[in-house]
Amino acid sequence: MKLSNLIVGTRRKNSMTNCAKKIAGLLVILFMFLGINSFAQNTSVGFRLGPTLYKIGNPDYTKKPGYSIGAFYTHSILQHFGITAELAFSRQSAYLMSSAEENKVKLNYLQAAILPTYFFRGGELPRTIVPKVFLGPQVSYLAEANVQNATGQEGMVTSRYASMDAGLTAGAGIHMRVGAKKWFYMDVRYTQGFIDVEKTKSGSQRSAGLGLNLGMSFPLGDY
Repeated sequence: MKLSNLIVGTRRKNSMTNCAKKIAGLLVILFMFLGINSFAQNTSVGFRLGPTLYKIGNPDYTKKPGYSIGAFYTHSILQHFGITAELAFSRQSAYLMSSAEENKVKLNYLQAAILPTYFFRGGELPRTIVPKVFLGPQVSYLAEANVQNATGQEGMVTSRYASMDAGLTAGAGIHMRVGAKKWFYMDVRYTQGFIDVEKTKSGSQRSAGLGLNLGMSFPLGDY
């Protein structure tokens, strides 16, 4: 199958407009969730970035590394329990075999997640180290999808894929104090999608992937 058969006539201008609308919608959802607790005592904000490795449940696709970059807000309801809201950009990449030709596929997602988090504070642990585990839902909106063939030709294929994916994210991480009101942040997470990401093929097209994140957290209250 030639690249032209994979490409759907989607204009970049319309794609970027839709992308902006989706970003605005995600921001509204997050601010509604945060509500009046935005300046509560045990609150922190921060950023994260790192590599990802996703797999689409179809033998035509093989794994290719991607990346994710985002921001998060955490409000600790109790000493050991908090809620984290995240907003991120994620590029999920893969190789797609088509008529003996290997194509590179890039799926650009805007992601929002709500992650209930348990913090291992106190006990014999030093106050400068706080491990954690988390589990919660994630929603991903497809901003853009493109494909590149072996000769370097590229094209938009956004309409070939589902506009939204929903799934569950689970992971573990650690916060380490590196200065006054500054914490180094690291986590490893696994995300399982529940929606078929490609619309043109039969069978399971769900995605699943691993991510490693590094970042910084800046407390706004009594951490």
